[in-house]
Amino acid sequence: SWQDVPVASILGSNIDPTTRPLENWFTGAHDWAVMNGLPGAMPNGHYANYGGNWVVGVFSFNAGFAQWRDLTATELKYPVNLKVGGSW
Repeated sequence: SWQDVPVASILGSNIDPTTRPLENWFTGAHDWAVMNGLPGAMPNGHYANYGGNWVVGVFSFNAGFAQWRDLTATELKYPVNLKVGGSW
């Protein structure tokens, strides 16, 4: 499902969301979902200010249709060794 969620629920305060890194949007959306009984959520990049209230667009995943699962780097086929300098 797609919905607008108050930025305060995602980032902790009613601020312009572009002032925070996108990774904060993702972790905040997931935390919001779990607190609302959903298996997960992710931001869709949409944001708006409605009369001084910031919102972020969020895709939420419904229970029974999705589940949270941690995957290892090996399962994702990421290289196990990194070269000096951070490249693969």
